[in-house]
Amino acid sequence: MTEPHPPHSATDARISLQHALGRSLALVALLAVTLSLTVVLVTGFLLFKQYARHNLELVAEQASYSLEVPVVFNDAVAAREAMAPIVADESIDEITIIKTNGDVMTRWERPGRLKNSLLARMVFPDPMVAPIGPADKPVAHVRVVGGAQGLDRLLTGTILGALGCLVVTFIGTGLIGARLRRTIIEPIQSIAEVAQTVRSDRTFERRAPSATITEVDDLSRGFNSLLDELQDWHQQLDRAHEALLHRASHDTLSGLPNRAAFVDAVGVAIRAAQRNGEKFAMLFLDGDGFKQINDRYGHVAGDRVIAAIAQRITHVLRFGDTAARMGGDEFAILILHLEQVEDASAVADRITKVMLEPIDIGSGLHVTISLSIGQAIYPDHGDDVETLIRSADEHMYQDKHSKIRTGPVAGEESATASLSGDQP
Repeated sequence: MTEPHPPHSATDARISLQHALGRSLALVALLAVTLSLTVVLVTGFLLFKQYARHNLELVAEQASYSLEVPVVFNDAVAAREAMAPIVADESIDEITIIKTNGDVMTRWERPGRLKNSLLARMVFPDPMVAPIGPADKPVAHVRVVGGAQGLDRLLTGTILGALGCLVVTFIGTGLIGARLRRTIIEPIQSIAEVAQTVRSDRTFERRAPSATITEVDDLSRGFNSLLDELQDWHQQLDRAHEALLHRASHDTLSGLPNRAAFVDAVGVAIRAAQRNGEKFAMLFLDGDGFKQINDRYGHVAGDRVIAAIAQRITHVLRFGDTAARMGGDEFAILILHLEQVEDASAVADRITKVMLEPIDIGSGLHVTISLSIGQAIYPDHGDDVETLIRSADEHMYQDKHSKIRTGPVAGEESATASLSGDQP
């Protein structure tokens, strides 16, 4: 036997498919943006560093050429004026003219410069120095220190671009997640919902909807095929159950309800009559001379007689009345919504008349059998099942004993049936 699944604990670490897909998409998007940002930053930094170093060399050479005359004449003011076009370049933080003896002739620093800036040190670990004058015998040197203003803008632009990409990526991830939810998660949730409904409500006619994703649609089709088989199996069980109930509550030979079913029907009728203040009648019927028919013609003939009696009394009943075989050649009839006692007597008279016609028992033989009939009226003769059955049975035997037999026994000629019992 399959072990039942244990209940899920409060600390169950399971997560939903929607949550798992959403988290995975978010992680993938974050990883993609992070990698892209890293690649852009590293590549941009290397390219910027190479460009800045080359630019700083050109600036140093230009400064060496432009400052040669002021330096030769030791004119610091003219030197600073010559620096003006050079320092207009924002990538320059400092220019210093150093004489051959180590004295500083003049120096220019960019206002607001962050000395020893980390970015500047990363791009320009060492200042660029160029000789002023002949290379073999310079009169001074110019030292140029680069700035990181351009790199700041690069980093700022990269970060802003990365943030923009991150926003766009997460919007795209949300759209992709919505599509995945619509095409994968919702169909699977529908299958789970149908499975839960079928399990709890036994509604085997429910079916899972189709899906646009092939694998999910295959799952849905397979699940529906399983439901088809379960529905067929359940219907077969229902039919088998109904057949068992019918066999348990009906007599096989006559096709009528048996004694247990009739007793239940009387109980229901009593409760309904008590609620509505109504009357109903019970008739008990017993064959006259049925044993002689069995003894003379055999049990097959007797079975035919039983079946014919059941068929004939059923045909004369009103809609809603019930006939049952109590056992042997005894039958009972429940007549509901009785307006007057004469209605029960009328039913008994119709039964007596239909029994006058001979019954075919096979081999070209026919017999005629009469019925002794007794009646009991609710609540005149009793207000419970046992009392009513006993009263109807007693009246039936009174009818049987009161008959005056003037002809041969039943089975050879017709016998008549009469109704006995108290007339309230």
